[in-house]
Amino acid sequence: MHLVGKVCSLLLLGMIAEAWAQPPDPEEIRTPRMIVLATTSDAASGREEANRAGDRLGYALAPDTLRKPTLRRVYVGAVITLQRLPDDRFVVASYLGDEQDAKEALAKAKKYYPSARMVPVSLPGESTDEWIDAPFFRLGILVVGSYRSYDAALRAAEKFSVASGYSYGSRGMVYDKERGLIWPDDSKDEVWAGQYAPRRYDNECNILKPNPCVTVERSEGYEGFTPGLYIVVAGVLDRDDKEKRLANARRSVPSAYIKQTTLYLGCVH
Repeated sequence: MHLVGKVCSLLLLGMIAEAWAQPPDPEEIRTPRMIVLATTSDAASGREEANRAGDRLGYALAPDTLRKPTLRRVYVGAVITLQRLPDDRFVVASYLGDEQDAKEALAKAKKYYPSARMVPVSLPGESTDEWIDAPFFRLGILVVGSYRSYDAALRAAEKFSVASGYSYGSRGMVYDKERGLIWPDDSKDEVWAGQYAPRRYDNECNILKPNPCVTVERSEGYEGFTPGLYIVVAGVLDRDDKEKRLANARRSVPSAYIKQTTLYLGCVH
């Protein structure tokens, strides 16, 4: 039986603790301050910088602002947003909250953005912390192989499992000759029955044993990946785990690499 419907409450407790800290209540913010990381001349550069900020800081992203940058930031707390200025430039901001908390966010931002600054703002009436219910994070997918055929990917995954000591897990999926890798049609989770859902957590193979594992996934499930491939995934990693895990993987597969993507980490039911 697959784990998509069951991992949410258990896995969220251990995911990126700082980024999941409860954002401030907008009504309790007395001296609102915003942390500005960078200013860009166009939206495309702004989106690129926003994603880079997510990689560096480990904060959540507000994808709606990346798709359509707003004139005012309404999301409070530690979440990366993209805003449009009246002069058609764009601002990447990492935090909105009370002055004291903003100072702490600024100190962290300056480790990666020496020119980051704290600016006083007027708190919009529609300010909200609702982004916490739809969290998107930048995470690294550790890939140890890419194949056109599922059978080739499965063989590579099992071979890597033996060489690395990582356990192999199917996540309960099956391979259908017509539809590819999917959850079974008779899955107890009706939301995903007969469909594919990407691996989103590092320990999704066995939530009771949070050890590295290897799975076969469909590349189109991950933003920014070349579609049409079966990829052998040996980890879904935040910024603190990437270097060590990549080095370990390269002992068995020298061509292993990590590619950043944006994943939704909230509950899907």
